[in-house]
Amino acid sequence: MKVKSRILLAIVAGMLAASTAGVAAQEPASEVAFFDVAMTPSVEPTEPETVGSGPGWEGWVGLADAAIAVDAGDPRASGLLDQVRNGADFRLPEGGLGIASSSVRLVNDQGIWVGEGTMTMRNDQGPPTHLAALWRLEGEGAYEGLILEFHSQGDRTGNPSTVWGAIYPAAAVPPVPEAIADGS
Repeated sequence: MKVKSRILLAIVAGMLAASTAGVAAQEPASEVAFFDVAMTPSVEPTEPETVGSGPGWEGWVGLADAAIAVDAGDPRASGLLDQVRNGADFRLPEGGLGIASSSVRLVNDQGIWVGEGTMTMRNDQGPPTHLAALWRLEGEGAYEGLILEFHSQGDRTGNPSTVWGAIYPAAAVPPVPEAIADGS
């Protein structure tokens, strides 16, 4: 079976699992599940330390978000999330751009999820006006062999970000294909 076919089958299986109301929490750990997520910070993030700068940019490390309450449509993805972000801010002719990577840990009564995240934020002379983030975590304990992903996007202009998640078996992930040649 080709890689594209396997990915399509995994997506379709996940859509079917997500469309069965109230069943996601009862499905075996080997199934794919998609669900909505709400994240509520409980404290203000710590202040990061500036680590470098150059023309039009400034780097920072150590921005910590602690005890973010995660309420997910699948109880395996609910719990308390901690993350520490490192990033850089770029000044643009109109606003700015921020990029960050993070170390992430989500804990609940059944197990632990540990992984990394990436985030991009566009600022138009004020608070973020666009945010896109992806966190990918591997399961430990009861979640061994599973992958948890959180995806977030929003415009931060008074509307809340949309956050959704997926849990799937790590063994179901095909190898990453090689990049397409540039034609030269």
